[in-house]
Amino acid sequence: MNTDILNTARNLLEEYEKSLNTKPLAYKLSEGLDLLDEALITNNKNKTIANNIANTYINKTIEFASRSLEDKSISELELEKLNDILIEAKESSFGDKDKIQAIRNKVLAGLIKYYFRGYTPEEQKNILDNVLNIDT
Repeated sequence: MNTDILNTARNLLEEYEKSLNTKPLAYKLSEGLDLLDEALITNNKNKTIANNIANTYINKTIEFASRSLEDKSISELELEKLNDILIEAKESSFGDKDKIQAIRNKVLAGLIKYYFRGYTPEEQKNILDNVLNIDT
């Protein structure tokens, strides 16, 4: 039974990874990580496997987000999708929360630049600081 959960989670996360290059789908990441959480609860025997699978995909998410942010022409929609994915990653019980938040801060900074285009860089920074104070 627990092996079925691990396989289903792995399949969902593989689908998620394939979609990263086209259209990120936060719900697949969320579903896969939730299944891995369930696997940990129902059977401690596969704890290491579940943690390894989850952390692999969390790290792939962080790497994808970092690479995406290197593209200075990243669209507002792409930033919003990255933000959704990073929220799912942060809310899971897996991964390095500080690393996830650090890359999410960069995504939020990009979104602030889009949302507040007519504002000065200093005003945008103040808005970002306020958002980060609320978010963390």
